[in-house]
Amino acid sequence: MLKMIKFNLKNRTLLILITTVVFLAIGFALYLGDDFLRYYHFYNKITDQPFQAIGPDDSPIVFITVVSCILCTIIPIIEFSFKMSKISIDQMYSLPIKREKLYMAKFISGFIEVLIPVCVVFIFCLLNVLLSNHMYDAIYFLPYFGCLILFSFFIYSTITFFFTRGNTVIDGIINVVLIIFVVELFSSTI
Repeated sequence: MLKMIKFNLKNRTLLILITTVVFLAIGFALYLGDDFLRYYHFYNKITDQPFQAIGPDDSPIVFITVVSCILCTIIPIIEFSFKMSKISIDQMYSLPIKREKLYMAKFISGFIEVLIPVCVVFIFCLLNVLLSNHMYDAIYFLPYFGCLILFSFFIYSTITFFFTRGNTVIDGIINVVLIIFVVELFSSTI
């Protein structure tokens, strides 16, 4: 199974590199511009004097979470689309590996494909916040990173499950869109 994971990651190196570069470029455009820092004006009621603080215009935590959600939705579709073609599935099932191990290797390599760009973007945003004059307490990025990995795993697992229930790629995408719609509908009613 480890050989299959290495093989999948070796074949997807270009995809990992492209997604990392694209999201880093978006991060550079968002956070290295002049609009990254904004002056906030507050009024201190105790001293009766206004004061000014510098903080980021947009939260990098939102950007990292959006990157994670996008990758957790796209990568399972790319990774498990072999299941929807008869020729591809016959080729995969003819390999000298059990089906359970094949699916587990695809699942693990796909999750690694999600984690690499997310971790790179997280490090970029963390360094950007630490090197700027910010209002964040940087210690909270550490538990956020753990929660981000758990959140990414949950989203990736859910999308993978609902995508693989379809018989064709279109069916799988429709399943993914429907589950996203149902979750959004449920969360908006709460």
